Amino acid sequence: MKVARRVAVALLVLVALGAAGLVCQRIAARGRFAVAYSSYGAGPGGSRGLYLLTESLGRTPLRWAEDFGRLPERSVLVALGGCELLSAREVSREEKQRLLAWVERGGVLLVAGAQDYLSPELGVTLERPAGACLPHAGLLGALVRATEDGGPGAEPVDGGVPTVEQLAMDPAAVIAQATETDPLPPVVWAGSVGAPLEGLGAVPLRDPAIVEVKDLAHAVVVLRLADERVAGVVVRKGHGAVIALASASPLLNRELRLADGGALYARVLRAFPRPGPVIFDEYHLGVGERRSLVRYLGDLGAGPLLLQLLVVALLALWRLGARFGGTRHPVPLVPAGTASYVAGIAALYAKAGDPVATATVLAKRALVLVAAHHHLPHSDADLLAKALEERGRKPEAAQVRRLAELAGAPVAGGAALVRRAREIDAALAAATQKEHGAK
Repeated sequence: MKVARRVAVALLVLVALGAAGLVCQRIAARGRFAVAYSSYGAGPGGSRGLYLLTESLGRTPLRWAEDFGRLPERSVLVALGGCELLSAREVSREEKQRLLAWVERGGVLLVAGAQDYLSPELGVTLERPAGACLPHAGLLGALVRATEDGGPGAEPVDGGVPTVEQLAMDPAAVIAQATETDPLPPVVWAGSVGAPLEGLGAVPLRDPAIVEVKDLAHAVVVLRLADERVAGVVVRKGHGAVIALASASPLLNRELRLADGGALYARVLRAFPRPGPVIFDEYHLGVGERRSLVRYLGDLGAGPLLLQLLVVALLALWRLGARFGGTRHPVPLVPAGTASYVAGIAALYAKAGDPVATATVLAKRALVLVAAHHHLPHSDADLLAKALEERGRKPEAAQVRRLAELAGAPVAGGAALVRRAREIDAALAAATQKEHGAK
């Protein structure tokens, strides 16, 4: 029973994990929870439909998740924005300069409702009055209203932040109020008046920005509002162009077909054919990471300088690590048992205070060495001398007898002991020398 229960629990866990993975995969594929204006978003406020439309038009779409340091040449950059999501990342001054140079080299910049992208150097800007994008509904709108300053004597603003008592009395109503969002802004119609949008008809725009054109004489107005304000313009800049639209609402999923946003987008792409891809800027919507310092310096043209500094550093390390002079071999240590051994034995003999006994020991040791040298089994002086005489080594036999005499002779003082030791060494050397011509 226990084994069956464990197997059942394991199967349930596997099924639950598989179901969770499937749900996550489906949500990721749909892009339901992506931010507004993102080409990953398949919800009403996303632009995944525009991304798929780019593929169906035979162009190559590309999602861009970094800044404008390395934009592909002669391509189309699509930047969407508006009040549904303020830019998660501001377009920096350096990026605006790079964007201007990129357009002048042949790039096409399509900006719809995203006011942070355009600079006066491009010839057109998008402006919105302060507070135009502030929310009015839900908890966020209540917080905005609660922080508004009505001046001295002003009456309290209704619909402020819910209190704890209200949450306790009616939590459902409070939660509904907190999650309430602003309704879609009303439609403002803009007429298509210039190429490439001429003949398209009226285009509905929501929450349009104010399009400020630096020089209308060198620009083509493509959309106008009923009050003759410019809602869309094409500005030629160098070898490229800038298309500025007051709103991105026709290009979002919810109105791409109903507001003729697809036709508008297709006309723009066909009017500006480029060999490069169609780039959807996701970086300034919050996707991707900022550049590192090394990459930033590289984009500024400091790559060759950094490479030269690296070569200099490697040369310095190689020079500091090079050997100065020849190889130094360690000096071999004095083998133990030579000078140290003699010094130790001499110290023992000095402490004994018996020079006669010391001389006797040295002489007997010399006899042992003589016997070993001539391969004789005994070190007795008489026997050793007789054996040497039998071999015809009479000089060596005489030195053996000399050693026997030195062993028994008296020694008076330390100086006499030194002389006796030298005599013993001389007799030992004479008794162990090789015969003339022997090898």
